[in-house]
Amino acid sequence: MAFGDDAERTEAATPRRREQAREEGKAVKSREVIITVLFLSNVLFFSVAGRSLYEHMLTLTREAFLTLGEVEVSLVGLHHLYTRYLNHLATMLLPLLLITFALTLGCHLLQTGFLFSLHSLALQWSHINPARGLQQILSVQGLNELVKSLLKISVIGYVAYRTIIAEVEHFLLLSARDVVSIAQYVGQSILHVCIRASYVMIALAVVDYAWQRWRFEKSLRMSKQEIKEESKAQEGDPQLKARIRSIMREMARKRMMQDVPKATVVVTNPTHLAIALAYRREEMVAPQVVAKGAGYVAERIKAIAQEYAIPLVENKPIAQQLFKTIDIGETIPEGLYKAVAEILAYVYRLEKRG
Repeated sequence: MAFGDDAERTEAATPRRREQAREEGKAVKSREVIITVLFLSNVLFFSVAGRSLYEHMLTLTREAFLTLGEVEVSLVGLHHLYTRYLNHLATMLLPLLLITFALTLGCHLLQTGFLFSLHSLALQWSHINPARGLQQILSVQGLNELVKSLLKISVIGYVAYRTIIAEVEHFLLLSARDVVSIAQYVGQSILHVCIRASYVMIALAVVDYAWQRWRFEKSLRMSKQEIKEESKAQEGDPQLKARIRSIMREMARKRMMQDVPKATVVVTNPTHLAIALAYRREEMVAPQVVAKGAGYVAERIKAIAQEYAIPLVENKPIAQQLFKTIDIGETIPEGLYKAVAEILAYVYRLEKRG
């Protein structure tokens, strides 16, 4: 049974919520995956280059003992000897260090992608607060990490123990071998133990990654109220949007009213609708609707038409058809050419009469 906020967070995270999590530096990441990959790379490296490293170290040790008597017993001489063999050792281990760095970086990128967040770098008191740190250690998450670490150590230790026990009889026969054979056998035994331990570590890494993904998805869950608030924030306040639409309609209406004086005739219905048509033979192929409206808007169109001496023609069927089928700025369709032509002819006859 879920308690508190968890009981309300039942919805999957929205894309915006996931984006915010990445901005805060949060992503699915399993340390067990990184540790396992590094362990396998080290095992593979020493299994391939182990003999070469062993021979190089053996040669280096022999040279050290042979030249030890020739080294001047002074601070400068010992520093020279130390620097020389340290450089040799660094050259030997440099490939391993580069591989470790590349694999660590690659594991991070594969799990989280390219993620850079200044939020994670910001100084927060909770990160350095001892009480907060103790609380995290004693929390359920801290207990889970402790149990997971103990389980991993126990399982790997058991596998290593069983592998070594199986080789006890061979250990007793090592006394009859030379140093090189003993070293080779010990190296092979260690490699055998590491290979068996890697199976366990791979299984634990898969389980831990699945667990971390489940926890991450659970932490991103949202309540229905949070989704509504996020949607409102992205789309805007409905009241504000309605107000904006109202203002835009008013501006469009004012622009439309400014075009009424350009009309040739206003077709009415007779009181509910008004459609202003403009037609100039030199410029237009067909008459064009420059303004239309119903109710109060229709009254305003007729008032402006009367003010500018634009003829008002009452034709209920044509007015209804024009109002329903044609938007402002569009020309009339061919099906209305004849009816509108009759209206325009009537208007032209009125103009000739003076």
